[in-house]
Amino acid sequence: MDPGHTGLELDQDMPLQKRGWMIQRIAWTLLAALLTAIALELLGNGPLSLVREKTRDGSFEIEYERFMRNGSPETIRAVVLPASGAASITVDNRYVRNIEIRRVAPEPVRVESSGESMTFVFPASVGKPVRFVIHFQPDKVGTATGWIAFDGGQRLPLRHVIYP
Repeated sequence: MDPGHTGLELDQDMPLQKRGWMIQRIAWTLLAALLTAIALELLGNGPLSLVREKTRDGSFEIEYERFMRNGSPETIRAVVLPASGAASITVDNRYVRNIEIRRVAPEPVRVESSGESMTFVFPASVGKPVRFVIHFQPDKVGTATGWIAFDGGQRLPLRHVIYP
């Protein structure tokens, strides 16, 4: 018997074994980080999920959740400062195809649709902020991206990650 040999005669590949241990440690670390983020509510309806966007001139501001579950009720909240007696909000049709709009509050006076976008028109008073909410439900898993604009001005991005 070989004096340096102990136990069973098995092939050993220590570099492969060490790589496996390293991958296992990385996986455990990533899992711990994910569980910590979930416990601290950093994902879902938490601080990492909340998105606030504003136009350069400050006339349009939106707020929505970046991370959401497929089929769960969600909202996009917005505040606009109209320059006339009507305020129009335009949403990219590419985005609208990934969600199901349930309700818009307050009720728009009219809704217009084109090949590129859907526009909601609301009554307004000059200089008085108008708040509105789009209630919707994601209807696919993956990402939903697009844009939203106020009175044909600067487009603000909409980006969601939708979980099953």
